[in-house]
This record gives sequence, structure tokens and C-alpha cells, in this order.
Amino acid sequence: MGPHALACSAFVYAALVGAWLSGVDLTAAASTVTLYVSGSVSSQSVWRQRDDAGARSTVCGHLSEHQGRYPTLAARFPTQGDWTAHVTRGVDFLLDGLAASLPQG
Repeated sequence: MGPHALACSAFVYAALVGAWLSGVDLTAAASTVTLYVSGSVSSQSVWRQRDDAGARSTVCGHLSEHQGRYPTLAARFPTQGDWTAHVTRGVDFLLDGLAASLPQG
């Protein structure tokens, strides 16, 4: 946990309280959002440290050599892409799911 972990958690909780979540639902939703964001940031950091294009090429080569072990991933692994667009789309999916579970009223 970094020095800003509590501030980030407080921000997420405040946003979700505004969506009328409370109790176990609030905790679960906050954990889901926080873990998605921190996992995305962690992954992006690793890819950037390893030279995104070079690392992606290495992974693609490995998947090509092991298609039998990872058939779905080998056929669909992104060879390029905009990290921000991918994360934003994932957040959209996540928030749409949370919104669908809110009480109607």
C-alpha cells in the first residue's frame, strides 16, 4: 500500500455512497473498483518497464509456440492497443454492472 491508498479508498467510497450503496454492497463495490484500478495500473507499469512493443512481441511469440496450451488467448491476444482505451472500457463494464445491481427507485 502506497502513501495515497487511504485517499484513493476514500474517493471511491465517497463516489459509491453517492450511488446509494451502503453496508456490504458498498464494501464489495469499493473493493471491486479499487482492485480493478490498482491491477490495471500495476500491469501497465510492468508493460512500460519492459518496453511495451518488445514485451508484446515476446508474448506473441510464446503464444504462437504454445497455441495448444492457450488457444483462445493465442488467437485473440492484442498485438497493439491503447492502454487507456482498454482500461476505460473495462471500467465502463464494471460500472454498468454495478449500476444494474442498484435498487430501482
